Amino acid sequence: MEILAPVKDLDNAIMVCNLKADAIYCSGPKYSARANAQISFEDLKEIIDYAHLYQTKVYITLNTLIKDENFDEVLDYVDRLCELHIDALIIQDLGLFNIVHQKYPDLDIHISTQMHIHNLQSVAFIYKNGASRVVLARELNLKHIKNIREKYPDLEIETFVHGALCTSYSGQCYYSFFFNTGSGNFGTCQQNCRKCHTLTNKNEHLLSLKDLCIGENIFELNNVSDSLKIEGRLKGKEYLYSCIKYYQSILNHNPDQEMYDLMQVAFNRKYTKGRMFEENGSILGNKNRINNHGLLIGNVFKNDGKWLYLKLNKRLTRLDNIRFVFDDGNENGMVVEKIYQDNCEVDFAKSGIVKIKSDLLINKAEVYLVKTRRYEKKINEYQSKFFIKNDLNVKLEAFINKELKLSIDDRDYYSDFIIEKAKNQGMSLMDISKQLSKTNDTPFNFNIECIGDDNIFVAKSLLNDFRRKIISNEINAIVDKKPLESSNYSKISLNKNESFNTYFMIRTLEQAKALSDFKIDKVYVDNLEILDEVNEMFDNIIPVMPRVIKDDVFMKLVKKVEKYSTIMVSELGMLNYFKNKKEIETNFSLNIINRYSLSMLKENNVKKSIISLESDSYFSIDGIESVRFAYGYLPLMIMDYCLINQNKKNDCNGCTLCQDKQYYVYDDNNRKLPLVYRGNSLLEVYSNKPLNVLSNKKSSSEFIFFTIENYDKTIEILKSITF
Repeated sequence: MEILAPVKDLDNAIMVCNLKADAIYCSGPKYSARANAQISFEDLKEIIDYAHLYQTKVYITLNTLIKDENFDEVLDYVDRLCELHIDALIIQDLGLFNIVHQKYPDLDIHISTQMHIHNLQSVAFIYKNGASRVVLARELNLKHIKNIREKYPDLEIETFVHGALCTSYSGQCYYSFFFNTGSGNFGTCQQNCRKCHTLTNKNEHLLSLKDLCIGENIFELNNVSDSLKIEGRLKGKEYLYSCIKYYQSILNHNPDQEMYDLMQVAFNRKYTKGRMFEENGSILGNKNRINNHGLLIGNVFKNDGKWLYLKLNKRLTRLDNIRFVFDDGNENGMVVEKIYQDNCEVDFAKSGIVKIKSDLLINKAEVYLVKTRRYEKKINEYQSKFFIKNDLNVKLEAFINKELKLSIDDRDYYSDFIIEKAKNQGMSLMDISKQLSKTNDTPFNFNIECIGDDNIFVAKSLLNDFRRKIISNEINAIVDKKPLESSNYSKISLNKNESFNTYFMIRTLEQAKALSDFKIDKVYVDNLEILDEVNEMFDNIIPVMPRVIKDDVFMKLVKKVEKYSTIMVSELGMLNYFKNKKEIETNFSLNIINRYSLSMLKENNVKKSIISLESDSYFSIDGIESVRFAYGYLPLMIMDYCLINQNKKNDCNGCTLCQDKQYYVYDDNNRKLPLVYRGNSLLEVYSNKPLNVLSNKKSSSEFIFFTIENYDKTIEILKSITF
């Protein structure tokens, strides 16, 4: 299993390579899901070359949606990345995935978790279309992942083992987009989930989850996961250093408690093993704090006005930053200037009773370490180029009247000069070996074995030139790879739209009755539980499949729609399953935002597609009808997480709390966001008001989504539409 580390800049990349991590993932200068971690082409080339010297692979994140007008530019961008000899591209966009595989069939493509791959059929889809690895949804448990590994042993699986957890399924969060603050699908997520959300008037953060830390459970991923992914490209060097060292220590069967503690100091929101290990419901939540908790190192038990008396169970060092947390949740903090233990001033104390000078009036509080400088020197060393050397076994032959010969593995190097017999003071073989071993500012350490004559002479300048030539060639042999061959791809043209239909989607019987009374004869039903009742009301019904369908309910949902000739799918699994069995249409949740994504759907027998909610403009190609979202409350998030019953330790399974009445969660601006239970443990958070871009002068076909509207409101909307 590889340890896969996040990198935000050149310094961190050098550290990761010096730490001998197996692989890194980072961004180029554009199109990354972490816009604040973008890296220039110049630095990226240096990162890739340096990484390859240490046998560290480099995966580049191109994990945003690609708007149609940017597509050609992105393909040029991919060309530049491939010239740098990247090891893989991490891709979200469906059209980009399709075209990059056509253009560079030998390039490894890793499917980002943003593509929302969460069941066997969606894995089948990306596998047969050329993916070499999949980053599975973090909501899958170990049983689901094992099942995927069993069925697709040739597809690499990457699993998150440490770092932040998203509340919503990745790729399905439109929170930042709706409130015009950014976009999770375009690398500018504003982490709205970390802000205040409450069902009442409390200062809570109901959408904020703990951080993932699988720890020693990683051994349960043996023969299941190929890559152990650490999240956190935007975090500091202490976090990265400690995470890599900690997980390496576990794989070496010697868990490093010191690094585990440093991880907590660097950043944590308390830890969970996540849904992979069945930690669900309220166990995941961290509603009282959204930033770093730090490491609990002791407590305050006394205050005499000048000194705070602490009982420590973890080390405290002078100039550490600490936080005091009181019983009522309030807190305070300070930098520790002086520490006394046993009436002596000390630089640090590992445990026991100490006193620290402070004018804070604290009598009782927990003490958390939130920053320490005691690892700074070591971490800075690891950020130095060539701090760690690659050992090379070298055979040296030095005979009078011959060229100097140096062999590394099967590579032989010969000098441009002939070795002479010394006229005065000669050189020994050890003298020559010592001179050639001066590799201080290079990635190599020469372990030289010598044979040849003594009492010889070679100018030191010639030996230095010879050494530099060898090192340059050794570096080039590693970093200069054969360029990827490029193939042609099928270019797609936009067409002039000639379709101006209006379609309606409902989820309640009240909405169904309103449409029926309004003499609408065709309806999309986004609630499979009411299909039987709605059947009597309309001539043409198209079931809408859920956005999340795990394998344990997949076939149950298939059976619910057996008798319908057309269905709308909302994720790739049902598309793959039904593509030769029914007429298929696709929902907005596939994030179709360019002509090449539409083309890929068309190749899979899709007849109609709702384009992405985040598309700036309407676009259309021949052979498939594209439709824009024109009215409806937007689903900001979809989650396996119950907000209503915060005492539950399991996922929401449709208890009566969710269904007896309409619930709302209030955000930090006191906006009232509707909650909708979707069945099979899924809860959605909707926007506080509908998106409404209905127009009297249509430029495209339009979809009207009804979600929480009652009968009267549904009728009101219908009356406002020009058919």
